[in-house]
Amino acid sequence: MDEAKKAVWRQRIGLYGGVILMLLVCWVFIWAYRTITIRRYGAELTPKRQVSQVEAQFYAMDDENYGGDPMGDTGYTISEEGSLLCALATAASAQGIEAGPEVWNQPDMYEENVFAIDRVGELPGLEGAVFEAYRSFAEDKVRQVLRDGDVCLARLLRDGEAHWVSIVGTDEEHFLMLDPAGSGEIEPLTERVYVLGRLKVRDA
Repeated sequence: MDEAKKAVWRQRIGLYGGVILMLLVCWVFIWAYRTITIRRYGAELTPKRQVSQVEAQFYAMDDENYGGDPMGDTGYTISEEGSLLCALATAASAQGIEAGPEVWNQPDMYEENVFAIDRVGELPGLEGAVFEAYRSFAEDKVRQVLRDGDVCLARLLRDGEAHWVSIVGTDEEHFLMLDPAGSGEIEPLTERVYVLGRLKVRDA
């Protein structure tokens, strides 16, 4: 290859490399902006396409079988602050695992009065289970989880406090959820979402 051709190729490589670098910078900026925006203000999620409903068991926070159980040393009971435990139980049920909130509510699962979500794989019957949290997302992430046959967990803010629900499907206008503080009926999700989550236990 003569020097003229080498020069042309160097120019092309430099041009393509610059374009790729610019695209990468733009992607990082968009990801960071979305993450910061969701963290501060939450995201309103509306499905662009419909998804078949995932079958899952509803668990109410105020169920008499476990609602009065204390959550470690937090000073709260499941009926007061146990939405995450109920949502995890619902997510497990969609994957054929019967593990009610009382299974998750083990004293040694609390670290500094916070449920150790990253250690769910240590629980009996859930060995190897993993919880994935998504803090930068769009509605397509929810649809992806639902299409895989899993429940998509969503963290909302109610009265300034974190509250978890289980997204199980869609209708023409909304994602549909089971709310641990609700009646057990499937409801439209109309609140802003701050974090999405997915429980994986099939390979446990």
